This record gives sequence, structure tokens and C-alpha cells, in this order.
Amino acid sequence: MNRRTPHTSARLLFGVSELLERKNLDCEAFYAQFQLDSSIENQMDRLIPYDLFVRILSRLAVYLDVQHPALALVDTHFSTINIPMLNLLTSSPCLEVALQNASQYRAYFSEVTYWDHFIEGDYFVIKRCSYANLAFNDSEHSLFTLAQTGKVVNQIVGPNHIEYVALMQASARRVSEIERFFNCPVLFNQDYDALLLKKPMRYKQNVHFDAGKYSASYRQLLDLPVAFPRNQLFSESVKQLIFNTLTSQHCNIESIGKMMKVHHRTLQNRLAKEHLTFKQLVKEVRHSVAKRMLLQENLSHSQIARLLGYSEASAFTRAFTRAHQMSPRAWRKQQMAK
Repeated sequence: MNRRTPHTSARLLFGVSELLERKNLDCEAFYAQFQLDSSIENQMDRLIPYDLFVRILSRLAVYLDVQHPALALVDTHFSTINIPMLNLLTSSPCLEVALQNASQYRAYFSEVTYWDHFIEGDYFVIKRCSYANLAFNDSEHSLFTLAQTGKVVNQIVGPNHIEYVALMQASARRVSEIERFFNCPVLFNQDYDALLLKKPMRYKQNVHFDAGKYSASYRQLLDLPVAFPRNQLFSESVKQLIFNTLTSQHCNIESIGKMMKVHHRTLQNRLAKEHLTFKQLVKEVRHSVAKRMLLQENLSHSQIARLLGYSEASAFTRAFTRAHQMSPRAWRKQQMAK
């Protein structure tokens, strides 16, 4: 994919003009250095060369007299604009779903960064990965992507839950700027760029979750193509979309077919080749995720029911009991005793 220079979304430039205007600087003169004008900030569907974005960040640091313009730019993204992708992520029911959403739409917004996430010891690690050669991995751009993700994390689980930030770079000037932004320690010379949180944060319910808002955010992106690994079974891709949409109005075969760019009957037929139905997959996803959530003692049964898209806790209890011949409470107690 990336023998050529990789690209990233022009939407990342939104807010540059505002930052310059705060300093009474001419934004058109600034953009003219790059054969652009300020209208680029509103071209949300346009991709620009990655190295151009890096050069703009570097020049912005000089104009604003700051060491880390990425942090200031991310602040404007979350305070002044309405970006459908960010709306979807920040309205997701929990971090796990937000990261799955980021993964499925990654190809549309960037050819550089994607996120891996996993449990390591006592931590839930959100690791920045790259499609591109290391030559294209600029430390300020890495900081930009971490800062953007940090903002999403804070809006979902609340502030002060990032334990520390890991950076691959050897050091940075004005480290206090970075620590103040993330409100946690920053460690350099690490094996990867990442945010580390305590394990329970993975499924902690979004403190501001609103199913209506989440559904509306999804509706804005339904026409965009979703991306999955090429070697992944079709049914696994469907299950991922089911998981992401459980708490929305789009957990149905028609909406998911639209997201996968196939007619719902085609989706049905392709599942049939794997001897599966859409209804079976919804049940399978709910039961699998329910077990993972029940292992987290910080989640109540009503919270789990809501995260799984049930209208009430009693509906979750009945469905779980039918599938496992014991109530969620009994299953949790049994697992915790092991």
C-alpha cells in the first residue's frame, strides 16, 4: 500500500486558522507556503500527503512559538468543530467499542496510523501502530494521534484514568507541556507509543452514553466503506460490526449490509455458506461479550445489559440464563471462585 508517500485526512488541519488568528497572524499567508489556502480545513473527504501534514505542524510550531503544536491543534478539534468520526468515537458505549469503530473506518481517514489494544499485566494498552515505513513516522505526528486518542479516552471514561503515556522518542523539549495535556507521567525510550490505563477501563461504560446520539453518529458514517483484514472470515467481520452497533439502532442485517456494501440478502447468503445466520451471530456476540464483562467486577448487571443493547437488565438475565443454564450473577460468582 505504501510504496508511495502515505496520505492522511485533510480534516486534521481543521483549527490551524483559529490558532493563527488567536496570534493575529495571517492564515492565508501561512497556507500559501504550502500552495494551499484555508479552505483545505473544510475538505473533510480529502487526503493530503503525510509529509505535508508534518511540515505544516513543524512550521506551525514556529508561528505559534510552541514546542508541541499537535497538542494545541487537538484541543481545537474537541472544542470548536463537529467531526462525524470523533462524534462516533466519543459517543461509543465503551472504549473497546470506540477502538473497534476507529479500526473499521481507519482506511478512510489515514494511511499512516491505526490502533492496536490489548491487556498487558494490570494495564489496558492502546498502542499506536503504523502502516508506513519508519521513515514516515514523525514524533510530533505520533504525539498528535496519541493526544487525539487521549481526548477520546477522557470523554468516554472520564478524566484522570490514563496511568501514563509511553513514547518511543528519546526525549522531548518542554516535557511539562505533554504531561500537562495528558495529566499523567510521560515515559520516553519505550518500545512503542501508547496510552496505558487500568484493565477495568476497557469496558467501563461511557459516562455520557446516549443511545440516540450514538445511533445518530453511526448514521452519518453508514455510507463510508469499512475495513477488515483480508484473511478474516466474512462472519468474523459481521460479528465485529454487530458488536459495534449493539447499543445503536443499526444492529440489523440491513444496516450492516449497507456498511459492508452488500445487499442484506447477499450478506444472508454468504453467512449461510458458513452454516450461520445473522440472528445466531447476534446471540453469539452478546453471550461472548457478556462473559468478558461479567469478569469485571466494576460493571453492574444493569450496565452490562445496557452495553449489550438490552432494553432492561431482566431481559439480559433471561437470555443469559437460557444460554448457560445459570443466571449472570451465579456465573460471575462461579468464575470469581476459581
